[in-house]
Amino acid sequence: MQKSGATSPSLPIAWPHILGWGAALTVFWLLLSGMFIPLMLFFGGLSIVLVLCIVKRMDTIDGEIKSVYLGPKLMLYCAWLVAQIVKSSYHVVRLVWSKKPELSPTVALISTDRNAELGRVLYVNSITLTPGTLSIDIVDDVITVHALDKQSIQDLESGDMERRIAKVREG
Repeated sequence: MQKSGATSPSLPIAWPHILGWGAALTVFWLLLSGMFIPLMLFFGGLSIVLVLCIVKRMDTIDGEIKSVYLGPKLMLYCAWLVAQIVKSSYHVVRLVWSKKPELSPTVALISTDRNAELGRVLYVNSITLTPGTLSIDIVDDVITVHALDKQSIQDLESGDMERRIAKVREG
């Protein structure tokens, strides 16, 4: 029984948000599975519906739908990040397999004062995706990073990745 004057807050159903996630998940599932057998399509569709129900419930709980602008600047950043991952992979293989390994494990604090919360999340994940580096912790504007060698830390301290992320956020 509801008290007089009290109303329960109801949020509008964000159908474009849910449909967008549904389309993205469907494409992603089809690309990864490559299966068009009716039973597999049924289970794939069922799993997508389950995920969409969870996403909708999460949006209902926090009441805030965060959208990410998937524009050309983000696509350019992703292409640059893939190139950095390939370059770092080669660097790590060379470090590990050389006759005299030049490993110098290092932990450093990297400041990230250019980016807001979403930019910091992208920065931390980009560091972790790059072979040879790992984001250990983030407190305020400082990221604790572990690297296999000092060169990787110097590359991060140059600020190139952070500048590129700041440009993505401007888009």
